[in-house]
Amino acid sequence: MRGRIVPAGTKFIGVLLSAIFVFVQSIALGQAEKKTVPEKETASEENCSIPSVFEYPLRCRLDVPEEGKVKGGVLLIHMLGRHMDDYRTFARFLKSRNYCVLSFNLPGHPPPSEEEENAPDWRSFGTPQYAKMVFDVKSALQEMKKQCNVETARAYMVGAELGATLALWVTVRYGGVSKVVLLSPPLVIKRLDVQALLKTYTVPQGVKFLIITDTGHTYFYFSALKLQTFLGETAKMYTISRNLLGTFMLRGDLGVEEKILSFLED
Repeated sequence: MRGRIVPAGTKFIGVLLSAIFVFVQSIALGQAEKKTVPEKETASEENCSIPSVFEYPLRCRLDVPEEGKVKGGVLLIHMLGRHMDDYRTFARFLKSRNYCVLSFNLPGHPPPSEEEENAPDWRSFGTPQYAKMVFDVKSALQEMKKQCNVETARAYMVGAELGATLALWVTVRYGGVSKVVLLSPPLVIKRLDVQALLKTYTVPQGVKFLIITDTGHTYFYFSALKLQTFLGETAKMYTISRNLLGTFMLRGDLGVEEKILSFLED
């Protein structure tokens, strides 16, 4: 079953809904964090690294089309407690459509091995460490544009959950991108408050957003609705109803990949 487009003017108002929204926030985020911690990490195939504000460089993977003109460059940012391999199939999909793709592991992701005992671990991070991730995502965006040889007009980001928040934060504060896809974006995660961000700073002119969320995750769905209201006509929203979060919506049979591709090529 494919999703549907929600008109840009969609709003939700009322004391009852606001109360429900606040109530489910802590529950939803707690459940999401538990679900996003993988039981077993998959082997990475990184072929590059990016300097980090943390001591250890960020592991990354660059996928460049073998033939044809590069249509654009895409930076992929994963969820809290996950890793870049969650995007592996999607990165190959974009590569097959002549997009240059850079995916990378956020600081402390996945948890360090025994040989990396001094490496950062996201499970021990506090608010300052998550705030510092914004600078690493900015660096990753610059690296993607350099390696893919694309200018801002052809530079895109796709972020899921925490990755969506970081993508939005970098876009609003520093620009350098023309289109941003937000998968299950929360209004607040690890005290990174998107509402406060958008009340303080203005979205760079010309940037377009596609918000994709699942109605089955109440907090993230209401967050997406409110975020769309903040972003106004610059944002479109696409919903599914499969009780899936973030990169788990990229499973190949829900039309999400095609919707993102259509957005990038529009």
